[in-house]
Amino acid sequence: MKKQLITLITSIVSVIVTYLLNHHLALGPFFANGIVGLSGALLFPKWAGGIYIASFVGMSSTEIIPTLGSAFWAGIIVGLVFANTSPVFDGLGGKGGITAATSVLLYRILLLLIGS
Repeated sequence: MKKQLITLITSIVSVIVTYLLNHHLALGPFFANGIVGLSGALLFPKWAGGIYIASFVGMSSTEIIPTLGSAFWAGIIVGLVFANTSPVFDGLGGKGGITAATSVLLYRILLLLIGS
């Protein structure tokens, strides 16, 4: 339970920081992802994989994730998806990209379902 909570928190922070660097500081998606991914690896090596994966979500355009509040909710979704699929995808290449893409897709589906 503690591991899932840390994964959730680091995912939310990762998406938000990447989103801020990408859109509010106009560093662009790749540079923002690189900063967050490298910082995660150096500061929190045990959690670096989840931080890096969540950072992919923060790379989304404002057409997909339009606000900082949206980034928060997308961070929750990627944290939940990563925490619950990590053992399933263990050893498979591309799991970071598929986890992030699945999370953004789920986020968009939820928006459609609630009517936003």
